[in-house]
Amino acid sequence: MGRLVETGSALSRPSPEDRLFHILASRLRKKVKNKVDVLEASSRFGVNPSTIYKILEGRAVSFSLKKKLIAHFQDSKATKRPGPHRVVSVEKLNQVFRLFQREGTLAAVARRLGVTRERVRQFMTQGSQLGLFKYQGLKRKPFRRHSVAKEKLLRDYKAYRHLHRVADVNRIPFKFLHELLTLYGVTREQLRSLRVAARQARIKEQLISRYRRARKRLGYNPTIWELSKQSGYRRRDYQRIASIWGSVRAFRKKIGH
Repeated sequence: MGRLVETGSALSRPSPEDRLFHILASRLRKKVKNKVDVLEASSRFGVNPSTIYKILEGRAVSFSLKKKLIAHFQDSKATKRPGPHRVVSVEKLNQVFRLFQREGTLAAVARRLGVTRERVRQFMTQGSQLGLFKYQGLKRKPFRRHSVAKEKLLRDYKAYRHLHRVADVNRIPFKFLHELLTLYGVTREQLRSLRVAARQARIKEQLISRYRRARKRLGYNPTIWELSKQSGYRRRDYQRIASIWGSVRAFRKKIGH
């Protein structure tokens, strides 16, 4: 027998719509466990997240909303389609964040999406609140116009190896540079790796340059003993060549000699 619903002083059977809505609410409570799930459900059914919260808490929703939810629930195809554009999906928020990482500024993302900068900021803030990614709005308003892309900051750091120099080159305050690096998720380990890579590249260039100068003076490929006698050549160079290229022969082959 169906569940009885009390209306005034009389008892009546629940309507088919009430039964369907009860099933829908039960399934939502089983599946929705966090804010991300709420956003996904609101996008799936084409309603605001507040409506999903009402259902989860057992609060009443309007008759028109109930009909809309039941229609989506009954139509298996409709439940798989994203809701209206006014409901932002998790996929959309992640897309905005990926664009922000690539473009470097809210304004650049806004131009790409055809929306306002403020709307992009709202997307970023909402995604951060949901735990999808980490976004900290820049608090120093006077310097917001000095936005620099993440790739340029890392490229400059690899070239100069000092954050103060990077700040000077990009004409931004040192403190603001730290805010940008935090915003982009750049870690100390990443900076250290860039320094090591830059140092190794510099050593390679020096070794090749000194070897070519010695070869030019002698007119042929010098031996290790001959290299050691050349002006400007260092004792450690042979050890470095062996460490980086494996042997002098491999080194010569690499530089085309």
